[in-house]
Amino acid sequence: MKRTIFLIGGGTGGHIVPLGAVARELEKGDEGVRLVLVTASAELDKQYYEQNFSTNVEHRMIQTGKIRSYWSWGNVWAPLRVLRAVGQAWWWLWRERPMAVLHKGGYVCLPFVLGWWLLPPGRRPRVYLHESDCTTSGMSRLIERQATRVFRTFTEESPTPLFRTYARTVTVADAAPTKPKLLVMGSSLGAQYLNEVVAESLSTLCERYAVALVTGKGKHIAVEYDDFMQYETLPHEDLYKKIDQSDVIVSRASAGSISEILHLRKRALFIPLPIAARDHQTKNAQWLAERGLAHWCAQGELTAENIMQRLEALEKDESLGKKIVQFVWEPAADTIAGELLRGVHKLKT
Repeated sequence: MKRTIFLIGGGTGGHIVPLGAVARELEKGDEGVRLVLVTASAELDKQYYEQNFSTNVEHRMIQTGKIRSYWSWGNVWAPLRVLRAVGQAWWWLWRERPMAVLHKGGYVCLPFVLGWWLLPPGRRPRVYLHESDCTTSGMSRLIERQATRVFRTFTEESPTPLFRTYARTVTVADAAPTKPKLLVMGSSLGAQYLNEVVAESLSTLCERYAVALVTGKGKHIAVEYDDFMQYETLPHEDLYKKIDQSDVIVSRASAGSISEILHLRKRALFIPLPIAARDHQTKNAQWLAERGLAHWCAQGELTAENIMQRLEALEKDESLGKKIVQFVWEPAADTIAGELLRGVHKLKT
């Protein structure tokens, strides 16, 4: 009989895509393991599953409510949806008896946290948590009370960044020198401000760089230049390769973006999203800057008038250039998968 592991996360790609890396390692490491991915009941979550997981990984979607930290009419009905989801989560945990649960984050985790407490102690699976950011959410603090182990990205001792990698892009050098490549990318929520800065400064930027801009779904800037390309969205593999092909990057400071940029050893200017929960993107960017691995500035401090000066300072930072080459930032999916399998085997025996 196969041993079941639940992988839980939803609501954003950052809560789902990294679980795909763990799933691939688990599939390689033990044929006797059954994997179940649980996400929110949303079309985007379904797309993330289809793009990042094999068909060997079962996909469950749970309808739950998101209780926001600010006033919203959605908060009126959210507790009722959460209670219904707790019953569903408890039933899945009881009926399928997973030996391990890995939480990646998002509101979809709450029903399973509460459902776990409702199980008899002898029926409770081992719980693991991956915390991506410098700050810890209220959800993560709840999960930590149950967790056998917490994996953290931003820590001095044994960091465990979780992100997906692809084959490196191989390019043939042009006969004539080309402009350095600049990639500007915001998140779905954070793209608009960066789009506006690029649009206002594009003529200057294109004198120095070949510019690629990821505008975000449904967004587009009405400007055309020979050395300018824009994309509403890119599949994750294509975005990873676009980062690999770039020389300089302007990005929001999500843990996923940071991990891929660090892993590929790229010079980056991070602009934290000011509305991010717990201001975690600012903390992430500060962690990098304190170690000389990146530049950052607050959103309001980046303007069309000063973006070139900031990029020039980034390119001329010799100390940063040496540090990002020496810094080792490797995906820890194999480490996390190995820990899950060891825990499963302990319970089996």
